[in-house]
Amino acid sequence: MREGRDLAAINDAVTSAVVVHDARGSVVFANAAARRIFAAAAAWLFGDGVLAERARLREDGTPMPYDELPSVIAQRLNETVRNVVMGAVAPDGSVRWLLVDAVPILGDDGRVREVVSSLTDVTERRLTEDVLERRAFYDPVTDLPNRSLLEDRVAQAEQGARMLATSVALLLVSIEDLGRVNERLGHAAGDALLVDVATRMQAQLREQDSLARFAADVFAVLLPDTDEAGAQRVARKLLAALRRPFEVAGEVEELSAFIGIACYPTVDAEAGTLLHRVELASESARRSATGVASHRRSAAPGADRRALADGLRGALERDELTIVFQPIVRISDRRAMGVEAQARWPRPRRNFVGPAEIAALVERFGLTRALFGRTLRTALAQSATWRRSDLALGIGVNLASGNLLDPGLPALIEGALRDAGASSGWLTLEVPENALAIEPERAREIIRELVGIGVHIAIDDFGAGFSSLSVLQRLSAEIVKIDRSLVRRLIADPENRRIVRIAVEIGHSLGMQVVANGIEDTATLEVLVGLGCDLAQGTALGRPIAGAAILPWMARTNTTSSDA
Repeated sequence: MREGRDLAAINDAVTSAVVVHDARGSVVFANAAARRIFAAAAAWLFGDGVLAERARLREDGTPMPYDELPSVIAQRLNETVRNVVMGAVAPDGSVRWLLVDAVPILGDDGRVREVVSSLTDVTERRLTEDVLERRAFYDPVTDLPNRSLLEDRVAQAEQGARMLATSVALLLVSIEDLGRVNERLGHAAGDALLVDVATRMQAQLREQDSLARFAADVFAVLLPDTDEAGAQRVARKLLAALRRPFEVAGEVEELSAFIGIACYPTVDAEAGTLLHRVELASESARRSATGVASHRRSAAPGADRRALADGLRGALERDELTIVFQPIVRISDRRAMGVEAQARWPRPRRNFVGPAEIAALVERFGLTRALFGRTLRTALAQSATWRRSDLALGIGVNLASGNLLDPGLPALIEGALRDAGASSGWLTLEVPENALAIEPERAREIIRELVGIGVHIAIDDFGAGFSSLSVLQRLSAEIVKIDRSLVRRLIADPENRRIVRIAVEIGHSLGMQVVANGIEDTATLEVLVGLGCDLAQGTALGRPIAGAAILPWMARTNTTSSDA
């Protein structure tokens, strides 16, 4: 009896929830942590009945049947079940999200005698995932749908109009002078102005219309059951509303705007999608005296971007791209621990094309393999050069979504490593978070092969897309890079600080190093120190520079760090 009481006392002192089931599935023990989580009888939650089933949720929020319980599966298969996410609904309707491991205990006869389940409360992480999912589809400043969600709605609206023989219109509203407000009054005032602009535009629309933030200073309006004449009327109303003065930070600001319009159906059968055509119309509106223009047949859809993509394809073939390297530093002592390779396209007598636009072009026009191969080989050759000078820097290369689904990717990487005489341990592949959601199982398979080669895996842009906790747990990633959109507003937005803090905790709980990306000032860096971030990257720490400039930069910067 004394031994049993001592064991119960020990289990109650354990912070993790522990539940024990006997061979019949009955709960024979639940420690104090388990009782606190459930706020109800554990037997009810783990029982086989209608009420019990309603008290359990799968990871997707649907009821979890009795035979899907980790403890039941562990007993049936006589093997350990790990990392199952389930919800426990308390009598007051609140939900606690749990990460469950179930381990079968065998009796002398070799049969399962009991199943011990360990449950970790991950409710706060789950709530943060919900916030991150919302941030993947909604703009954090205006709380409007973002471009990703708009594109989905436009595709659905176009398909619906086609099936029902109705019309739909799409407007792009470009606001001028927002950059001037940001520069003069600061980003907080600029964000407040954006909210006022969105509110004023929403007041001109019907309930069934959709307003979205398409880009930094561009809004989109989706108008179902609207022809071109109706779209023109809405555009004129919006322009009139936006031309009225705004009050920002105690000052009066006047804005100008121009609006492009595209409609379905169109007489041009080869005109492309609404999004393609409205972007062309927006360019025409910029030059229009009225500030409004509709898409016309005169311009081929996407002609400018196709021409740019053709130019990029030629530049890749002629080896004209430049690869630069941005330092990644250890926050504790500001020492460089690695670099990220980034592609630049210098075009003589034309605008410089940076990594974000290059990434968009290669994804859209099927150039992902060519760009990745070029960047990888240059980066590995440069890494080999550094190591001959005793500079052992890890090097990161970005993967696009298309790369991750390429079955030839592991062979391409092995060949590049062999040609450069490089070790696989030098290389970190940065996988964008949103790529994991396209074909999760295929992505996991490719990542497993890459880890088998010996390369490191980083989850890039964490927080910009949406990966569930269970997906991250099943990946063999060692690094998670927090998206710059979260880092940029770290000081101004307490909610962002909370999300970054939990993202750091998630990364550390999964044994990952956490990198904050996009740091532009020392104040943000100091906040990240307090949040426990391991590594950092951004213009405040080091701009992207040529490979030959890294050695002098390292000597200068690391000397400064050691003196600090």
